[in-house]
Amino acid sequence: MAFPVPSHLPRKAVSQDISSRVLSKISSASSKALDADLAASWVAELDEAILASKSKIHERIYSDLPLFEEQLASSRAVQERLAALTSSVNELSNAVSHPESGTISTVLRALSAHASLSQQTQDTETTCDAMEHLLRCRKEYDSLISLANEGRLAEAVEISPQLQDLLDAAPPALMEAEVFSHLKVAFRTSRNHIEEQLNDAYARSLVLSQRELTIRPSVQVHDSMSVISLSSILSSLSAISLSNHFAVLRRDICAYYIDRLLAQPMSLTHSSTKGSSGITSETLSFRPSSSAAENLSTRLKNVASVLDFLDAHLFAALPSSHAASFKKSLCRPITTALLQQFLVLLLPSSLAALPPYLRLVTQAKESEEKYIVGMLGQDPRDREIETWADAVSSHYERKRRAQILDDARQMILRQDDGVQVRVEVEIPNLPATPLASPAPASQGSGSGSEGVADVSDDAWGLEGEESGDTNDLASATEDAWGFDDAQSETELATRDIPPEPALSKDTLTQPEPAADDSAWGWDDSSEDVNRPAATSPQASSSDNSADWDDDPWGDSSNPSPSPPVPAPAPKPASRLEKLAGKAKAKATPPHSPPLVKDSPTTLASSPRHLPAPPRAKKEPPEPVPQVETYAISGRARQLADLMDAILREGGEFASTTIFDSKASVGSQQARGTVILQTAPAVLDLFRALYPVKFTQQPTEPKSIALANDCIYARGRVLNAARQCAVGAKEMLLETADSLEAIGRRWYEQSIEIQRNLVAETLKRAEGFAGTAEQEHYDVCEEAVMGVLSQVRKVARQWKAVLSKSKYFDALGSVVNFCLKCIMDDILALPDITEVESHRLSELCRILHALEGLFIDDPERPSIVVGCVPAWLKFSYLSELLEASLADISYLFDEGALIDYDTQELIKLVRALFADTPQRANMVNKVMAGHSKASLAAAHETGPNARIGAHAAITHLASDT
Repeated sequence: MAFPVPSHLPRKAVSQDISSRVLSKISSASSKALDADLAASWVAELDEAILASKSKIHERIYSDLPLFEEQLASSRAVQERLAALTSSVNELSNAVSHPESGTISTVLRALSAHASLSQQTQDTETTCDAMEHLLRCRKEYDSLISLANEGRLAEAVEISPQLQDLLDAAPPALMEAEVFSHLKVAFRTSRNHIEEQLNDAYARSLVLSQRELTIRPSVQVHDSMSVISLSSILSSLSAISLSNHFAVLRRDICAYYIDRLLAQPMSLTHSSTKGSSGITSETLSFRPSSSAAENLSTRLKNVASVLDFLDAHLFAALPSSHAASFKKSLCRPITTALLQQFLVLLLPSSLAALPPYLRLVTQAKESEEKYIVGMLGQDPRDREIETWADAVSSHYERKRRAQILDDARQMILRQDDGVQVRVEVEIPNLPATPLASPAPASQGSGSGSEGVADVSDDAWGLEGEESGDTNDLASATEDAWGFDDAQSETELATRDIPPEPALSKDTLTQPEPAADDSAWGWDDSSEDVNRPAATSPQASSSDNSADWDDDPWGDSSNPSPSPPVPAPAPKPASRLEKLAGKAKAKATPPHSPPLVKDSPTTLASSPRHLPAPPRAKKEPPEPVPQVETYAISGRARQLADLMDAILREGGEFASTTIFDSKASVGSQQARGTVILQTAPAVLDLFRALYPVKFTQQPTEPKSIALANDCIYARGRVLNAARQCAVGAKEMLLETADSLEAIGRRWYEQSIEIQRNLVAETLKRAEGFAGTAEQEHYDVCEEAVMGVLSQVRKVARQWKAVLSKSKYFDALGSVVNFCLKCIMDDILALPDITEVESHRLSELCRILHALEGLFIDDPERPSIVVGCVPAWLKFSYLSELLEASLADISYLFDEGALIDYDTQELIKLVRALFADTPQRANMVNKVMAGHSKASLAAAHETGPNARIGAHAAITHLASDT
């Protein structure tokens, strides 16, 4: 970049030539100043400048004239030589590029003539080669056509590849020729015609149908006199055609002659015929035969005859490249047919049919060795039939298991026919004369628990339930069905199994069709299901009586147990002494029960007797087993009989010696295990399917009947477990535990359903508040009557199904729940008027009629106290609602109200009575708790004394 010139330095003036100065003057002149003189001055100035320039040029030339002249001469010489060169170039261009005489044109004409001659030579050579190749193709094609027309198909097939190679190797010039295209089409047509003739010859050589198998070693070609052999036909067929024929042949052999011969009885006939042309035919004919006296080994012989026939007349004619592969391809279908269509299908269902079947298995193994391995070339290491035969005992067991489970499934899913069987069960450890055991009770403030009369030994072996655990039905000491839980031990062989229940004297409530045991081979059933049926128990429709005309337990003729020894009666209050004297006068002799019912009515309807004086206790006699009955379905007994039959079969199968002694030691030890394991699986299937199929929504009495079935089956399982080996014993005990669990669950669920129905019915009473209003009282009365009717209805259903002890336990649980709900509602009322107290007492007395449901023998008192823990508390409630403070004080002093919690009594007293000094004294007494004397008396006398006091106050209320 140039260095900038400072602005203060003077600038060099721009030099201007003369023309520029003149032009500047012309441009700066105005129109007014422009005139001829001015223009003339400009012209003169220009002339002077031109003249000065010429003068300078002449001066310069003349200053060095010789040099100027020399340069001028040189310039003229250059111009002359340039003109000569230009003329020469033009002449040369004309000689080279002239269209007619030029060198380029002459060369191009020569080259064109040479190229044309070369092309003609090449065309001639190509045509010659194509004609020679086409001639060779034509000769081969003529030979092929000649052989085809003469029927020499095998030779024609041999030269076909040569002609094909010629056609593939044709010169490119011939490929596009029309004649060559026609030749290829003609060759393809001829080859297809030869293939069709070969296929026709193959079809006439091998004729396969369901009735016969015909093989002709050679056949005559159509439209010729030539004869072609079967081996030539198979060797001449194309690879695709041969593969298709082999596939169809393999399919037909397996379908017509292997599967069919193994599936049905057939008779075989071999014949050989010779036609008019001298060609022989080998024919194997098949005719169905009768299966009446068929020997199953004949089927194996028939298959062997077919394989021998094929080996003699077909396999020898197979191409060597395909013979081994085709024969091996028959191994798998024949092996599968022998297994599935013969051995597995004919596997017997009974042990008696196994010996002849095992002989068939041996023959099948021999056939595999001779034909599948020896003839067809199967790998000797792959002997599937021998492997299967070595485990035939396991296959038999698995098939029996599948058959047994399938028949059991049908039996389980069969629609219930309503047949019921009553079975007996022994209740052990029951004394001949039950004693009334005093119930220890404690009074604790705020504990909320109820004192319960403990009847530990009664006629049916019932035990009192603790009020705090009334919902736990599984806590009873005695198992009412007589099946105790199996105890787990370290060694299964020493596991303790509960005693078997008595299962004698089974009766049917409805006729039951005989079970078809022929398919199982168990005709020796232990029990006859077609014995005469007993009358189905029908409950009385009257709701005013707790007893029914029928006797579902069938023990009305049994001697009833002796009555319990009465406990000493409490000292009556002063207001009740007269009443107590009357009661003693009307009391029964000392050996009578403490409470004698004039009729099977409620406790409140006839409480006329006080307890007898205390008697000395006697030693309990030896336990006497009691027998109870309960109902089960015919299906349950059939399944139990089926289980026993399976166990018998498994034992027989485990001890049999009909199997090959070469079997492994492990398989000998495990023989029979699968069948033995099927026995508990039958009941597991029942346990899984029956509830889902028939009891999705538990209804009564089906769910209770299912519980009976489960417990009955459990007893039969435990009985069977005693006679089984350790392995089967373990599974049987697991099944027994599962049956017990599901039976208990359905039993408890049935009770829970009735509790929920009771609770739903009592909701209409709305806590029994406001019963002074007649309309609401009617609603409450309707609710209580509905509960009474509902309990009686379920009692009829359960009595026809359950055993005594279970019946009273279940019914007692429902009744106890009902009474507790009502007591909780009444005791929760903050204030009870006089009218409400009378009406609430009437409502409570309605349910006293439930006591009749717990009377088994009309000559003996009910056992409601032992079955319903809240019964005494509820019975006192109906009287306390109408009692005076003096009566309540007397009962409290005597320990009769020990069932009530302190806070409950205080709340009830405050709700019933006005705020007076007497009420305050009563509240203070209750808050102080029971005296030791009253507690001891209550503990010693038990519930009988409280029953007597309850009877006394009831009579007092009726007199007043």
